[in-house]
Amino acid sequence: MKQFLPLAFVLVPVAAFAFAGSGASASGPDSGSFQDPRERIATLEREVAELKTEVANLKQGGGDSELAKQLTAQKADLQKLLEWARSQGQAATALQTALEDSRAKGFTAGINPDSREVLLTGFEQLAGALKVDPLPQPVDSKKSNSARAGAAR
Repeated sequence: MKQFLPLAFVLVPVAAFAFAGSGASASGPDSGSFQDPRERIATLEREVAELKTEVANLKQGGGDSELAKQLTAQKADLQKLLEWARSQGQAATALQTALEDSRAKGFTAGINPDSREVLLTGFEQLAGALKVDPLPQPVDSKKSNSARAGAAR
């Protein structure tokens, strides 16, 4: 421990001198680094005016903003996906019709009829799942209100 004592006597004054010279006192209230209150108020008023302009643009719809462009693109993608899902439902209906026709024409008869039954059943289940409409049908608010009133009685 005694061997580190001379090192401590050197490091403590050096650290104190470095802290004092680092400018820690230069940022104090007496250093004159404060902005004139009139300049500060003018700067704040400009920032408030800019923010009000931005808010007004956003309230008007901001047709040229990046967010509006992304929303428009996502709506277009959603419409494409809904059209695709509806076409899958129509294809599923056609598949079910074809499966019923093949069953009526004797597809399940012949070699290994159980495997053919399993195949047709699997296709029918797939077609049934594809026929589900991706969006719920809009509910007439008058009908739903009268149904709730009837249920409450």
